[in-house]
Amino acid sequence: MQNPFTSNQIKNYLLLYAAVVVIMVIFYLLNTSFNNIATHERKVFDERAVNLNKKADVEDAQKKDANRSSIRLLKKAY
Repeated sequence: MQNPFTSNQIKNYLLLYAAVVVIMVIFYLLNTSFNNIATHERKVFDERAVNLNKKADVEDAQKKDANRSSIRLLKKAY
């Protein structure tokens, strides 16, 4: 078996690897330069109204949960 360092096989593989990397970089640069990314305006919401509604919903849910319980307690302790 021949030594790969003396038969220039390693050099050919390194050149092939470098060529693949260069081609990948070129494709990346072309895709990023010609692909326009659409920008959207940032929406601003009124946080106070949302928080008030959430608080009211949480209070209503707590009242409903207090009236109906999934655990029924016994009248006597054994």
